Amino acid sequence: GMILPDVILYQNHNEKLRNYILKNYSIKIAINVGDVFDKVSRPTAILIFQLIRSKSIPIDIADISNIKKLEKSF
Repeated sequence: GMILPDVILYQNHNEKLRNYILKNYSIKIAINVGDVFDKVSRPTAILIFQLIRSKSIPIDIADISNIKKLEKSF
């Protein structure tokens, strides 16, 4: 898995990276976390994926970016 800036999920200039991930991996979980880290001003996302490529694996998706930072726990 990876913790990435949230813009990976939606900005046009990240399309090549999204396509590469979709072509080469199976995404298991995608979470838009928003602001979660102290002293980091960029909202984040978490992607969990596996090397085995399969179209039949469902993707669990969550958007918790609107939850206050102090209420988030993993």
